[in-house]
Amino acid sequence: MLVSRLHARRAQSSRDGTRTMLILMSICMLANPGNCREERLSFSLEPASAFACMVHSQEVIAEWQQSHPTWRVNNWRCVARSKAETPI
Repeated sequence: MLVSRLHARRAQSSRDGTRTMLILMSICMLANPGNCREERLSFSLEPASAFACMVHSQEVIAEWQQSHPTWRVNNWRCVARSKAETPI
C-alpha cells in the first residue's frame, strides 16, 4: 500500500533532502454532505517541492478514497509540515 510506504519513509531525516509534506483534504460524507472535516495525510518526498507533492499526492488521495468509500474529497492542498498550522 502506497500510503504505508510513504509513512515508513517519513522517518528519514531532512538532512538527505527529504522533507515531510502534508496533504490537507476537506472531506464530506456521501450520505450526509453537511458532515465535513479535515483529513491530513503525511508523507516524505525527495526532492521536497510543492510541485513534487502535487504530482505524487494524486495517487495518495486516490488510494485514500478507495479505502474510505463513504467519504468524498472536496478539495485538497499540499503543504510542508512546518507550514500546516492553518486548517484547509
